Amino acid sequence: MRCRGCQVLSYLHVIPPYRAFEVMGKRKAMEKAQAAVAEPEQQKLKDEEQESENNDDESEGASSQGGSSQGGEDSSSSSEDDSAPEVSDDQEDEDSPDEDPFDQIDVNFQFFDPKESDFHGLKALLHTYLDGQQYDSSPLVDTIIAQSSVGTVVRTGENEDPIAVMTVLNTQQHSQAGFMGQIRQYVLGKCRDTAVKDKVAKAWDAAGTGLIINERLVNCPPQLAPPLVQALFDEVGWAAEDEPQDVRDFFKFKQYLLVTRVYSDPLAGQPAAAAAAAAAAAGAGPSSGKPPAGPKSKKQQQQQRPQQ
Repeated sequence: MRCRGCQVLSYLHVIPPYRAFEVMGKRKAMEKAQAAVAEPEQQKLKDEEQESENNDDESEGASSQGGSSQGGEDSSSSSEDDSAPEVSDDQEDEDSPDEDPFDQIDVNFQFFDPKESDFHGLKALLHTYLDGQQYDSSPLVDTIIAQSSVGTVVRTGENEDPIAVMTVLNTQQHSQAGFMGQIRQYVLGKCRDTAVKDKVAKAWDAAGTGLIINERLVNCPPQLAPPLVQALFDEVGWAAEDEPQDVRDFFKFKQYLLVTRVYSDPLAGQPAAAAAAAAAAAGAGPSSGKPPAGPKSKKQQQQQRPQQ
């Protein structure tokens, strides 16, 4: 994984650093990142030109010695015909058993501010934000786009649909919005412990609480997370200083809430009786540890006959 100036990330490669967000905005960071990427490419072109010039000099030296060695080549032509054909380096690489059978694909991930053209892409990302439960996702997307000073979308090109989004919304600022109440109700409904439920409700209703919205496609590389988080908190700090006074206070967060998915083993922590019942349902059946009773002997059969 290569991080190009915190704006362009090249999958499966690494070029440090990605902390350009500390001193510049997204556009300037993009320009600096592209310049940093262009430098090694230009150096590579210079090396290739130098190598081609050296090869030309060697070929000229070999041609000058060709006339004196022509007789020797004629005498050894018969032995060369009997030798094995030469194999090029490309053919050796293709026949190598250690070669990776999968082709390497480079993908550039670019960071942008949310805009109106991202509406449908963001709605597709946030449609399953509550595990498929229906809610007002369109107003949520409109709020994310309207808050362009804080929030980042990730695309693979200027005009492509976003594949990831990360932003934060003040729970008190948007408390009257329908989507915020639906998200709050969903989160509290997932709290099984009463003490945890009360704690989450108190934090949700407190001043200075931010709800972090973080969604991305399943196959996005996890290396996108560090620069996204760094960009989010940098923008929150800038908004708390540069935004108008009536908006500035909403970005002075004291705590954050993050809704995420947790995957667990459904059979983990079950008692032994439940595990035995599951095994019996699977056809294994319980085992008592005793061998099955065999046929009774003739003497035992005579003892069990009633006396007349």
